[in-house]
Amino acid sequence: MSDNRENFKAAAQNARRTDEADARLNAAGLGALVCQGRMDEAFAAVEKNEPGSQLPILMAIAQDALAPNGTQERLRARSPWLDFWYSHDFIAPLFDGSATSDRWLENARLTPRGRDDAFIIKAAVISAHADSMLPYLLDLGDVDLNTKNDRPVTLAVVLGKAGLLPLLAESGADLFAAKAEAFKLARAQGSFDVYTELLSAAKNTQRVSQKKLMQRTPRGILPDDMRAGEDETGLHLAAKAGMIRLLAGQDILRSMTVEDFLKPSKTGATAADILSATGDYAALFDERIWGRRFDQAEKIFRSLDAEAQAQAQNAYAQYMRGQDIDRGIDDLHRRWPQMKIQPKTPPRGPKDTP
Repeated sequence: MSDNRENFKAAAQNARRTDEADARLNAAGLGALVCQGRMDEAFAAVEKNEPGSQLPILMAIAQDALAPNGTQERLRARSPWLDFWYSHDFIAPLFDGSATSDRWLENARLTPRGRDDAFIIKAAVISAHADSMLPYLLDLGDVDLNTKNDRPVTLAVVLGKAGLLPLLAESGADLFAAKAEAFKLARAQGSFDVYTELLSAAKNTQRVSQKKLMQRTPRGILPDDMRAGEDETGLHLAAKAGMIRLLAGQDILRSMTVEDFLKPSKTGATAADILSATGDYAALFDERIWGRRFDQAEKIFRSLDAEAQAQAQNAYAQYMRGQDIDRGIDDLHRRWPQMKIQPKTPPRGPKDTP
């Protein structure tokens, strides 16, 4: 994976300048709005970035549990599903540090952790006692961390809880979910710590993706294997495993199209998102993948957000130089038809060497 320190610094500066910063970066402020009775304002702010997000409620629950001011009643009126968690005394102990009683721990064991889009896991991430409570709840198993909204990885990022990221990744959370939003939010912060930890967690889980890909292809990886897979394709796994350039060198990716690179996985990540998040633009715009299909590579580039395009510019421009060369050759052929100049042939893998 690339060292994006300089890119990160530029991205952070740009994020601080914009008036369109992701509202989730001020998660505590969203909770404060709810506690002040400005619930609609809080939800309107977060809806711009994640429709369906319950982050204002999650943050308000945490604040109200420590300093009750009637917010609980308003929250339960808006979201009746919270009745279960309040009625069974899950919430206050989780936030005030008393969730170590035998009764609370037993209730947690008997209650499906995936209930209400894994609410109890999200609440544990937000809690000041996350370092002790989250491992306990995850050790109980039976929970999918790739939730519909307010993914635990995203919560850890916006709250600056970098230490939780390795645990979440090892427990099955997709760090690249929702178009790798966690990486974008980490880069938008003023501190490099969370972004560094996120990249490190992604690198540490490369072997998991390598293993999955190898298990799918016991007789060797073929081009068709890159498109196979329901939850995520072989191309998704190869991108997560850091194997794109290796496979490109073996001509396994030459038939891949822009649609393959922009196909979302079950968690909403694309191969292009994954490579962009880890800064591997040299792989994303590898000539051994695209050959002379400059229009396909251009679509990939246009699919990136403005920040990613700025970071990808060098790799993209280097690949697109081939288009300028081809145009120059075409122009020469038009003016001097007798000339026989052929475009450069992309390098081929070892297995095709005569």
